[in-house]
Amino acid sequence: MASPKPAIYDPVMGTREGPPRTTLLLPGVGSLLGRCLLDSLQGRRQHITVVGGDADVSAPALDECDVSIALPPTDTPGFATAVDRACIKHGVDLVIPCRDPDNEILASARAVPESAIRLAGPTGDLVSMTRDKWRSYQWCSKRGIPFAPTVSTDSSAARAELNMLIAEWSFPLIAKPARGSGSLGVTVLIDDSHLRAVLATPGLVVQPFLSPPSPESLRMDVSRGVPLFWEVPCDNETGIMALIGPQGEIGPRLCFSAQHRMGRNESLWTVGDPELDEFADDVLPTLVAHGMRGPINLQVRRGRDGWRIIEINARFTGGTAARLLMGLDEVGWIMNSWIGGEVVPKFGRDAVPRVVRPFRELPVRGSTPRGGGADSRVACL
Repeated sequence: MASPKPAIYDPVMGTREGPPRTTLLLPGVGSLLGRCLLDSLQGRRQHITVVGGDADVSAPALDECDVSIALPPTDTPGFATAVDRACIKHGVDLVIPCRDPDNEILASARAVPESAIRLAGPTGDLVSMTRDKWRSYQWCSKRGIPFAPTVSTDSSAARAELNMLIAEWSFPLIAKPARGSGSLGVTVLIDDSHLRAVLATPGLVVQPFLSPPSPESLRMDVSRGVPLFWEVPCDNETGIMALIGPQGEIGPRLCFSAQHRMGRNESLWTVGDPELDEFADDVLPTLVAHGMRGPINLQVRRGRDGWRIIEINARFTGGTAARLLMGLDEVGWIMNSWIGGEVVPKFGRDAVPRVVRPFRELPVRGSTPRGGGADSRVACL
């Protein structure tokens, strides 16, 4: 009996059994999110050509891409044009921006009829809305979506609105740049002197600090000098990561919490809270009905009247690779939904409820010492 003929591989059509080869463009691949996206696709790029672009041509992530290109900085007029030309030159099927400003600019640029930029996400107007926390609050409030009360320091009535916020919620409050990201510029307000300083600063929003840590942990002890390292405890930052298809199909989601240290994820774990699941069931269809598509990250906190959104991100996040280990294949599901077929094969590991970031100099739960003995309930990122 003759042996079966092997599958024939072609760089354009793929194998006879597999899908055609797909080209993915990652602008800003040198960022943290770019690293997460590459990690999420590791070992699953048999049918994918990854084109990585960055203004920093020395970004290490470029070496891990099949094709590397130099892009102008995001804040220059030629950025969107360069991305569009790269899409045409390399036959790009999907673009996943790796920085917030890139996402906003390209979401607007792809609205031009002749644009070759194809994104997995909502319209440019909705992306711009999610980039601005004041606009997010207004948008959600008009649609009955529970959002943390938010005051803009640019409002002419900011002082009166903040007095009302304090009367209802009291200190502590959270102040953050309306268009910030990565927790940069976020401060905790614990008295009226902080409030006066914030009122003198344009471009901020103020929210109640829902489910705050203990009052003692919010005050820095400087009696013996200024500590070299100090931060407000960030041990239970809760979120909902949801995936929406191009026609509004609500895909898989994950409710999770994270522990942050100095602004980066140290550990993520799944949250089995029926009230949070019910909140997601209520909110996601409303978001979809008003045009939300693609990866949607909702940062949420529990107030005295239930869960509320504090921020919306219309993109993947720094926890994307960790959530893959927890069972949510964000990049694979979105690429397969937008492109069609199984462009990204199924992730081959069993899901774990918790992921920790290892340190080389310390033993970590979930790492495998010589001789085995790994904790199968915890994965290391």
